[in-house]
Amino acid sequence: LVFVPTTEGASIFTKTDADRVDRGQGGLFVGSGAAWAAPPVRAVRALDAATGERKWEFRSPWAKDSGYSGLLATAGGLVFGASGGVLFALDSA
Repeated sequence: LVFVPTTEGASIFTKTDADRVDRGQGGLFVGSGAAWAAPPVRAVRALDAATGERKWEFRSPWAKDSGYSGLLATAGGLVFGASGGVLFALDSA
């Protein structure tokens, strides 16, 4: 299996005046106005390495303006990650 951290979400972008360019929330420069249409969904997905088929998914904790980590898979079958300030361990089976 291949383990992939994912974020799915939708944003709404609007054109702004060329002489009024601001940084968005958290200092992100988007070049226009932007807003989340809905909160993003963060997940860890296990994919079959040969076919790309999704085998399972774990919905990660999410908190506004929080980061998330990469993943660490062990030979013992555990997958570690962090999201929304919460560390989690998953059984890869």
